[in-house]
Amino acid sequence: MRRAICARAASGFSPVEQIVMTANIALKRQIFTLTHSPKAISPRASSACPRPQRRARQTREIESPTTRRNAAIKARSQPFECRSIILDEHPGLTREALETIEETTQPTGTAPDRPGGKGAPGPDVDYRDVETKEPVTGVQIKVANSVKAIPRLIRNDLVSKQPSTIIAVQAPEGTASGAVRGAIRDFPFDPEEAAGKSIVVVDSRGKILIRLSPLLR
Repeated sequence: MRRAICARAASGFSPVEQIVMTANIALKRQIFTLTHSPKAISPRASSACPRPQRRARQTREIESPTTRRNAAIKARSQPFECRSIILDEHPGLTREALETIEETTQPTGTAPDRPGGKGAPGPDVDYRDVETKEPVTGVQIKVANSVKAIPRLIRNDLVSKQPSTIIAVQAPEGTASGAVRGAIRDFPFDPEEAAGKSIVVVDSRGKILIRLSPLLR
């Protein structure tokens, strides 16, 4: 029997049937839109199932030199793996002093390395370019028990002709910056041996006494 025509209902459908019919129409439109219009995909679905163009762009961004450089810069604030080796090899060296040495000596775009592992000759820390893996600079770390011992330790490193370009020294806690500068200034370093060498001096609490600077000015 034909349904009764009613102005209040669509084609005589009951309220429940109207809701079901409206939902079916909406679902069909949504399916058609998603099938024929990629730009209409929701952001969540787009990020979960990226198109080939999106994946290629993401790959280029990950492999770009800028991204690798930024990752290297970020790594400057992270402790590097060779820290425990350095602390073991240098009795009396504090973690605070080592962290300050790291922050002041690591060049941008490099990653730290410990060549050869524990007991190996060469620099205590070898900074290498993150792209080419070539060494950029090396750091030799010394621990002094007095102000007078600081220039002697630096001198010993110069005589041994270590390939490191930076010499980092930990001074005793409470050491005055002026006393360290005076001891280094008055010490008779050989200009040829000291050429191209830089120093940084911190105390056992990590306070910078002499910022990274050339040994001879």
